[in-house]
Amino acid sequence: FFTDQFQYVSDVLASRGIPVICPIAKPSRILFNRSNAIKMVPSESMQLQSLAELLASEYADSNVVVVNSRKMEDADNISFLKTRLAKAKNLPDSALATGIKEMTLWDVNYETITMRMRESGSYVFVVPSKNNVFVTQFISELYNVQFRNKGKYHITLIGLEDWLKIEDNLDINHLQKLNVTL
Repeated sequence: FFTDQFQYVSDVLASRGIPVICPIAKPSRILFNRSNAIKMVPSESMQLQSLAELLASEYADSNVVVVNSRKMEDADNISFLKTRLAKAKNLPDSALATGIKEMTLWDVNYETITMRMRESGSYVFVVPSKNNVFVTQFISELYNVQFRNKGKYHITLIGLEDWLKIEDNLDINHLQKLNVTL
């Protein structure tokens, strides 16, 4: 979606010598033969900080749940996000464990997810994981929760920009039904 528009704008503005910045992770081929095109992606910590601020402001009254993949490579992201979210919500340090809801999943399946949810309601699941297998399984099983329980849950799923790298493994229907935001 964004690629065609970026290329068009870049090509039009090139004749005027105006630089164009691509602020999202796109393949470098978007820059090919466009001397005025610049690609910039914020650091992972900046993305997580911004995500914490977004959650605190836009989802303050929502049932926000940070999903813990139990993968070593995700541990720092989870800790950093929870700390920044607590700070953005003005929670005291002592409330970090109780003020931020966390769903730790040892096994990703319908049962392990639903047993950690209420009978119905709205959920904003935040998955700060870059583990392709975990992300793919979680999206698939969360879709099953939504599909099997029509109308019981309103689910929004927020993930990392790195998920764009595995978009070929993700079902677009699942992403749409789960209101995915990256």
